[in-house]
Amino acid sequence: APVAEQLDGRLREMLAGIKDKTVRQLRLLSWFFETYRRVLPDRSVVRYEEIIRSGGKALRVITPQAESLAEPLASKNQNPLYSQEQMQQLGAQLLASDGAYWDFYSKASVQALLEEP
Repeated sequence: APVAEQLDGRLREMLAGIKDKTVRQLRLLSWFFETYRRVLPDRSVVRYEEIIRSGGKALRVITPQAESLAEPLASKNQNPLYSQEQMQQLGAQLLASDGAYWDFYSKASVQALLEEP
């Protein structure tokens, strides 16, 4: 995320010291979630899963017109283009990590996603 690194020199320095690609990505992901936590009120956080579950109604926090949505949405979390083996490995690394993303998602929700067929 070059723009994030330009805006935050500490982030740039920290990421420069991380050689493992996945660890680096998890740290970057945590930085984004730290930013969301710092600048957004809880009521303004819109989760992908809630958009899917609500048929788009969850977007009403952005625009009231979304209350009338009833779109037939489907999660792409289990996209067959994703390598199941790689998703399991990445999921295990995510579950073993610490980060601000755990303020938004539970480890149980990630584990349940990994166990879906």
